Amino acid sequence: MAAGDTADADEVDRARWHLPRKIESIPDGRHLVRLLALCVFGQGDCADRAQLCASELLTNALVHGAGPNIRLTVATTSTAFRVTIHDDGGTGRIVAPGHDDLDCRRVNNGRGLFLVDAMADRWRASQPRHRGTTVWFEIDL
Repeated sequence: MAAGDTADADEVDRARWHLPRKIESIPDGRHLVRLLALCVFGQGDCADRAQLCASELLTNALVHGAGPNIRLTVATTSTAFRVTIHDDGGTGRIVAPGHDDLDCRRVNNGRGLFLVDAMADRWRASQPRHRGTTVWFEIDL
């Protein structure tokens, strides 16, 4: 198991990939999440939300993370579709978005976690010392 990644007692399925920490891994990871989300949800809003959230978190791992790989895990439980992204480091702490955090002058970046917060039913981030960064989100079934 990846650092910070815990299995739910009612976890049904899990898939895991180690993606190279390079730009090409973002569309690859996004595609993998989309395929599994389509299997779980079918066409529609939930699969779109999962793909968008995964894309944002993969991008953050690439831009702000460290290490040779990004670990992508997709799991389903009896209640949710969960995507977990882990890298081996980070260049700063993760700040959960709040109402005062939105700076409308930032047009090109800085809004990824706002999108995840808006699209996912739940998400969390953890940065244990010397163990990298793990961020996960869930979309209810």
